[in-house]
Amino acid sequence: MPADQRRLMASPAVRLLAMIIDLTTLMFLYVGGFFISMVLIATQAGHFDLVHIFFFCLSAVSIQLCISPFIFTFCYFVLFHSLCGRTIGKMCLGLQVVNLDGAPLSFGTSFLRYVGYLVSALPLGFGYLWAFLDAEGGAWHDKLSGTMVCKDNIG
Repeated sequence: MPADQRRLMASPAVRLLAMIIDLTTLMFLYVGGFFISMVLIATQAGHFDLVHIFFFCLSAVSIQLCISPFIFTFCYFVLFHSLCGRTIGKMCLGLQVVNLDGAPLSFGTSFLRYVGYLVSALPLGFGYLWAFLDAEGGAWHDKLSGTMVCKDNIG
């Protein structure tokens, strides 16, 4: 990696702060979506008997708790990274994700980076902590997808 790109790479601590902002944003989106779905269920309550309402709510809560987090995080990270190269947390801190050559991410690379997030999280988050140990500051998802997080406008 060229020295000028290394100089512009974001530190692991700043990246961690961006991830905290992103996770907080996702939490608000997720909780908001959950409450909206519960309001929609409540408005339909007059059309069902109590047993149907119970099972409908149980299935809606199960979907919200089991499936929605993956859908929200997938859409959030993959779409933000592929469309504008940064998430809300990275925007707040003046960071962007690019390929190792400085080019913007494609949808496929963004998807691979998202899969890398899951791989990084599996062994107790060690893949994320790796950024603090790596000489180039890259986490496992960076290595897997061939990407890096830099300060804005390196390309």
